[in-house]
Amino acid sequence: MSKSVTMRIDKSLKKQADETLENCASYIAKLDMAIEDAREHGVYEYLGKDENGKAIFGNMPRKATL
Repeated sequence: MSKSVTMRIDKSLKKQADETLENCASYIAKLDMAIEDAREHGVYEYLGKDENGKAIFGNMPRKATL
């Protein structure tokens, strides 16, 4: 069962919260698109990072499992 809560907050805090949540929603939408693209096209196995911090991927493609 869901419930709702109503409260009063400072206008500047509300503005900051709205901006933060908007950025989060935008980021999540972009991440969802990237995941869908990976599912459609297959991805390479992520093996970690090299000594310079660059991502290392395996040679054999495999389908994404999320």
